[in-house]
Amino acid sequence: MLYFIKPLSSCLILILSFFLISPIQAEYTIQPIIGRNGGDFVFETGSRFPNLSGIRAGSRISFERDFNVFGFGGKYFTGPIELYGKFTTTGWYVPTGKARDEDFALFTTSTERAHHINTREFSFYDSTSVFGGQRNFADGIGKSSMSEYNFDFLMRYYLGKASPDIQKSGDGFYLSGGARYTYNKYKFYDVVQWIASNPIFYQPIGYGLSFTNSIFEIPFGFGYRLNWKDFYLDTTIHGLYAFFKTRDFHAQRNINFNSETSGPGILAQIETGYKMDFRSIFFLRMNQHRSFTKGTFEAVGGITQQDILANFLGRYKAHINTKQFSIEFGFDYRPEWQNASTEPLSKKQNELNQNTESRTQEESNSGTQDSNLE
Repeated sequence: MLYFIKPLSSCLILILSFFLISPIQAEYTIQPIIGRNGGDFVFETGSRFPNLSGIRAGSRISFERDFNVFGFGGKYFTGPIELYGKFTTTGWYVPTGKARDEDFALFTTSTERAHHINTREFSFYDSTSVFGGQRNFADGIGKSSMSEYNFDFLMRYYLGKASPDIQKSGDGFYLSGGARYTYNKYKFYDVVQWIASNPIFYQPIGYGLSFTNSIFEIPFGFGYRLNWKDFYLDTTIHGLYAFFKTRDFHAQRNINFNSETSGPGILAQIETGYKMDFRSIFFLRMNQHRSFTKGTFEAVGGITQQDILANFLGRYKAHINTKQFSIEFGFDYRPEWQNASTEPLSKKQNELNQNTESRTQEESNSGTQDSNLE
């Protein structure tokens, strides 16, 4: 993660500078956010075809992703353009549910679905699993904890009557795109392992492994906004391309498996909000996220002769798939400082008209009183 601290800091400085030198017509808001995440993360490797030893086999590591997050966001908008940034985190290591490490044998009847999104056949296989019809010969089940940091930078361009300012009426389409970065680290512990050996091995082994991800995603899509007097509704669909760089460290074997994968995905979002007043909006945001990547991994380190030999056998096929959802609650607040206006133009115009009418009425009453005196 240290490699990303410097560029992220530079981006934040540029964004803050952009806010300070922005034109007087620009507006911005800030958002405290809390949320709940759910889903699964799966690393999988294997081959249905026999290797040099005549073995068809594979391995799967899976983690549940059930945890809470908190953070903050902010919008900057001028004209038809809106810039949005968001940072969310678990804050510390939190329980995420169950974890599992499986080793299995494959057969000629086993299935392999390497392409979850097939653009040529217009098909979509919504599952994190790649192999089916396998038989486990080793299985470890335990608990997982994780720490995570998420950075989102998105831009929207509104078309037609739609406006980035939710307080202004207007429905319409918008284009959306940007970048997302996630860093997380899982810990697999309280592991009970079973191995189909002779005799059968079945007992607790304690700490199993750690799995670290550095994920960069590029989403691009479109959406539609419905904007009423007190409520609004945004629906957005993104296609994305994801890049994973991971490190899988097995403590019992003292070996690392370093992988690099990439592939397509989907990010869909529905957001609705209630306009409490001109400054404050309460919103509810629901996200569905999928990424299906493939690439290779290599072995580094090890204790046994077989593990050390794997260091020199090149790279192996790898799949990393994520299927998750999240629900976020927050307040979108518009401060007075550096904002172009603190009230909608229509309200200001109404007050100006009311003041003009009051002065006209007072002058009329004063003229009537003067004529009566004469």
